[in-house]
Formats: sequence, structure tokens, C-alpha cells
Amino acid sequence: MALKKPCWALLLFAWALLVNANEAEPVFSYGENLPDLDPSLPAIRFVGDRDYPPIEWLEDGQAKGIFPSILPALAQAINRRIEYRLTDWKQAQQMVKAGQADVLTVFSPNSERIHDYDFVPSFLEFEMSLFVTSDNVTIHGLSDVKGLKVGVPKGSFLIDTLNQQSKADIVEVPDHQAGFEMLLAGQLSAFATNKWVGTYSIQKMGLTGIKFVKQPILTKPTHLGLKKGNDQLAKQLNSGVQELKLNGTIARLTQDWEKLEVIYLTQGRLENIYVLVGTTFVGLLLLISLFTIVLLKRRVKQKTHSLVEANQRLEQTLHLLQQTQEQLVQSQKIASLNALVVGLSHEINTPLGNAITLSSLFNEQTSALDQALSKGKDGIKLKQVMQISGQLNENTELLNSILKRLASLVNSFRSVALTQGDQHREKFDLAILIQQAVDNHSIKLEQQGVIVQVNVAEPIVLDSYCDSLALVLDHLVQNALVHGFAQTEQPQLTVNATLGNRQAIIEVADNGSGIPADDLPKLFDPFFTTSLGKGSSGLGMYIVYTLVTGLLGGQVKVTSEQGCQVKLTLPLCAPEAN
Repeated sequence: MALKKPCWALLLFAWALLVNANEAEPVFSYGENLPDLDPSLPAIRFVGDRDYPPIEWLEDGQAKGIFPSILPALAQAINRRIEYRLTDWKQAQQMVKAGQADVLTVFSPNSERIHDYDFVPSFLEFEMSLFVTSDNVTIHGLSDVKGLKVGVPKGSFLIDTLNQQSKADIVEVPDHQAGFEMLLAGQLSAFATNKWVGTYSIQKMGLTGIKFVKQPILTKPTHLGLKKGNDQLAKQLNSGVQELKLNGTIARLTQDWEKLEVIYLTQGRLENIYVLVGTTFVGLLLLISLFTIVLLKRRVKQKTHSLVEANQRLEQTLHLLQQTQEQLVQSQKIASLNALVVGLSHEINTPLGNAITLSSLFNEQTSALDQALSKGKDGIKLKQVMQISGQLNENTELLNSILKRLASLVNSFRSVALTQGDQHREKFDLAILIQQAVDNHSIKLEQQGVIVQVNVAEPIVLDSYCDSLALVLDHLVQNALVHGFAQTEQPQLTVNATLGNRQAIIEVADNGSGIPADDLPKLFDPFFTTSLGKGSSGLGMYIVYTLVTGLLGGQVKVTSEQGCQVKLTLPLCAPEAN
């Protein structure tokens, strides 16, 4: 009897630890708000495995899994309140055996359990499968594990099944993590467990290199475990489960959880999926590319047709414009020639009429002189001879002046004609040409006290018509001398030359009286001059415009701001002369 007291003390201590452990687990309640609930009936106490995902598990103080999702419907079906606790699975079994709980959640019968528990068919069906390494090609079922080490979760009903149906060397392991780690380490040839639980555990632990055998060991329904002899509770639970099956609640909840089932992929299946997805993606890309190419070809064809039509219309328009341009050019040439001829005729008519009048006067005076001389000594006096001689001298000087004016007009007209003729093309230094043009007028520039500045920033070589450009510069300097400085106290003439984008830019500017705004539009008209009757032909700027825009292939612009500014823009390489 002395030995029994310490044993009872140890049992009481263990019982206290068990009670304290139970008190630490959260308790979940279902059906407490049922309308027809009998408050005198105690709650049915369910207890399950806190680490059996995805069937049931405890996470962050919450019950999760398919089993707790069905308990509210079961409480309503049996019209009883249900209390649900998740704890260590071994401890859960002891709690039911000791009367601390009424029902074990997922509890399959075996040879040992049937002595202590009664079983009620539940609502879940499990596939029990073998898990092997991905490179295993020899194990396809239970017949292939003879003599091999096969791991089984400790206390699982599969121990009896494997002992009866195979001659494998059974190794009990504490949990799924240990079983899969031993499998990967080569300590086990296979690991037998619930397929759903096994795949979920592999996914959760992030393991690779494991696959399940397609042929299951067995497919069996799960059970609810009750303490032996509790027939009334067993009958009530069985009735509730059958009602849930009949009204479709179990099927609906199972389908909902099947949507959340963990899809387990072996490396080989994963590679096959990658290949399939990649092939599908490439195929889609090819289809999209082909479709895009067809669309692009169609659009290109349409655009090409539109472009061809537009090009034809443009060619027709261009041809029409060219014809119109040629007609305008011919009309402009005729109009210019007409204006030139009319102007020249007008300018020549006046001095020519004066010359004819003087010629008639010469005839009269010479006739009078002849008559006087024919009468001899007495017919003419010396005073009369001197008077006629003086008149003849005056008329001779006037005639010379008229002839010079005519010669100047003819030379100007000849200059206009030369702009349309053959010209000598050569390469020349622009700075030298500008200096020569200024030097040609150096005497008149000094006489009028004009300060001249020539600025050429860098060497500029033109492939153009040197004589024509020299004539242009000569006219510009001459215009400044004749028209610009009549009322200017300190006359200045500036010639600047700069290099642009394949162009030479020449600016000739003076600080003279400038050009009235009304006269600027007429500046390039033939025979237009602001110095009528002062010896100006009115052809200078016409010649400048004709040469610059024609033979030299450039542009000319005249402005008048505090004097006159003429800007010439010439290509470094002049176009070929027509």
C-alpha cells in the first residue's frame, strides 16, 4: 500500500496538468441562438485535432477547416448547442475516454479503438494515398512496398490497413512534417496518409521533390468517435448527419471547400504545366501576330491604294501647276518685256526728240550762214558770223549731252539683256569681290566723305557667276551714292558678309535718307527712279533683282529703317544657268 500513494499522487498531478491544458484551449460555441433550443439540455462537447489542416486546425485563436464549417448546420439539425475545442489529438482521445468531451471529430475505427469507442458515420470521404519522391518510378501501389519502410502518422488507422494488405516495414512518425522530411532524406521509401492532408502539408511547408501515387490505398468515409455506451447521443448524431446529407447541406459545404482545395503539383507535372502554358502562350502570340499581320496587310493594302490614288491626283495637280507656272512665267516675261520696251521707248523719245529739234535748228543756222556767205563781203558781217558760230557751239554741246544720255540708256538696256545671256561661272573669294566693288567707287566715296566698313567674318568661297555678282554690288554702292547721302552729314556705308546654312548672306546698309514706304513695292520695277531728270535710268534695282533671283539663284530683300538695308541670300553653289 505504501507504493500506491505515490502513484495516486502522480496521477492526480497529471490530471491537474491535463485540466489546466484544457482550460488554455479556446472553446467555440454553435447553436446557442436556436429558436427551439431546450436550455435544460447540456451542450454536446466536440473535440478535434488542432493541427490537421485542411480538415480542422487552430490558427490565431480561430477554428478553421471543413469540419468546423459544418458544425453550425449540425447544431441546427439536432437542435442542440455544440461546444467545439481543438487540442492535441492524443489529448483529445483521452478527454473523450475520460468523459471530459463527448465526440471526437475525425476518428476512424481500428482494432484497438473499437474497445473504447463507438463510431458514427460522418459526412466526409478521404482518399488514403502513398507519397513518394518525384524520381521514384517503382512504387505504384501497396504491392510495390513489400519489405520497404513506409511511414504512417502515429496512431493512424492506416497501420492496421498496411499490416493486412502489404508486407511493408511500418514506421510510425510523430507528424506529417517529420514523415515528409524522412521521405526526402531517404529514411522512408513511402509515406502513407490522407491525400488531402498530405498535399496541404507539402504546400504549406514549401516542400518539393514529392509526389503522390495515383492509385489510392483506399477510399473510406470518416467517423465521429464517442465514448463506449453512449447510444442515445450516437443515435441523435447519426440522425443529424443523415438530415444534412438529405437536404444537400453537406454536398454544398463540401463543394465550397473543394474550391479551396490545395492543388498539389509534382515537379514533373509543374514542368508539364509550364510547357503547356508556354506553348499555349506562344500559340496565342502566333495567332495574335498572324491576325495582326493580316489586319496590317489589309490596312497597308488600303493605304497603298489610297496613296496611289493620292499620288495620281498629286501628279495631275503638279502637272497642272507646272503648266500654269509656265504660262505665268511666259506671261510675266511678256509683261516685263512690254514694260521694259515701253519704258525704254519713253526714256529714249525725249532726248531723241530734242536731238531732232537741234538737228532742224542746225539746218536752219547753216542755211542762213550759207546764204550770207554767198553774197560776198558785203552780204555778211563779222558780228553776224560770230553770233551764228556761238549758237552752233551751244547746240553742239547740247547735242553731245543728249547723245550721251542716249548712250547711257542703251548701255543700261544692254546690261539687262546680258543678265539673260551666257555667263562665266567660277569659284571666287567673296571678300575680294566686295572690296573690289567698293574700290571702284573710291573717288566718289571720298568726295562725298562716306565712311565705308567691310566686314567678312570668315573666308567665303562661292561657286557662282562672279561678273554678275560684281554688277549687283556695283549697282548697290552706286544707288547709295546717288540716292542715299544727299542730306546726310556723316554718311556711312557698311557691307557685311556671313556664312549661313550652305548660303552666303550679304548685307549692304547706309544711314542715308532711306526709301519712302510707298516706293518699296515698286523698287524692282524697270525704269522706276526717285531721281527723275537727274540722269538715273531706273534700271539699277531691276537688274539687281533679275540677277539675284535668276542667274545667282538667291533672294533679295530691301528694308528702310534709318537708311536703306539690302539683304542678299545666295547659295554657295549657284544653280546651273538655263
